[in-house]
Amino acid sequence: MNSCIRSSSLFVRFGLAASFALLCCTAVLRAQGITQPNKAQIAAGEAYENRRIQDGMEKDKAAVRNKEERMAVVNEAFKRLQLLHNEIMSMMTSTDTIENAKIAASIEEVRLRASQLNANLALPVLSKSRSDKDGAPTPDAPLKDQLSAVCGDIRAFVKNVNLSPSDAKAGVQARRDLKAIMERSDQILLKLGVPTKA
Repeated sequence: MNSCIRSSSLFVRFGLAASFALLCCTAVLRAQGITQPNKAQIAAGEAYENRRIQDGMEKDKAAVRNKEERMAVVNEAFKRLQLLHNEIMSMMTSTDTIENAKIAASIEEVRLRASQLNANLALPVLSKSRSDKDGAPTPDAPLKDQLSAVCGDIRAFVKNVNLSPSDAKAGVQARRDLKAIMERSDQILLKLGVPTKA
């Protein structure tokens, strides 16, 4: 009986010590200006990781397609990306209020089509050393600016991919354009609070 009481008392003391240590760690982090992520930040992080997984799955699908199948995916994605560009431009110039859900649906498809093109197009692989920020709007930039940036990246991609068969530099830039489209789409979806589809 005494041994049970002693082990129970030991367990309580250990629990109190662990709680105290956790409180101390939290206080130290706050003092250093480091805060624990809130639910929105956690959800955004999970959405980002899920999109990275989806990109990997798209590359896996592309690897088992034959040339004709890859070209069919590329042609469809290329056509849809240009139509989505026109759709977004119409939304931005409309005097009517556009629902966030409609913008999000368009941007989700923009990202999907860019991911498909990135996986299936035979474009040069980007160097890991180069930073590709190029003045990208930050996540807190106005939504209209972010949409305008995505449309600009789509236009640049179309131009560069058309030049790529005869210009190697244009091929590299087309790959960068796709990367920028995906990253900026992620920023817009984050701004709109859209979780990724699992």
